[in-house]
Amino acid sequence: MEPLILWIIIASILSALPLILIKQYTLTEDYKWLLCAGIIFMVLIFTYINVIRSNNVSHIGPLIKIIEIILFVMAGIALFNEKLEKKHIIGLVLGCVSIVLLSC
Repeated sequence: MEPLILWIIIASILSALPLILIKQYTLTEDYKWLLCAGIIFMVLIFTYINVIRSNNVSHIGPLIKIIEIILFVMAGIALFNEKLEKKHIIGLVLGCVSIVLLSC
């Protein structure tokens, strides 16, 4: 696997994970979830440095955000039993398409 692809995958996961942990905090009010989210945000900064170091940020950034959005929605469905209506799916697709168009 290309190193850039691996860094993009890692950055996408690390971008989505704190949001999931913050959601867990809102449900439990247990501060360990916020602490974990903060640590992951710090690691994410170093991951972004490696991704952006020799790549075009205007193309890599939107790609990371698209993957992050998809992972976050999948986590909401799988971990928190959230439901997606047809309009949400359409909005998700249109939002991803708009990000791709903005990055071209």
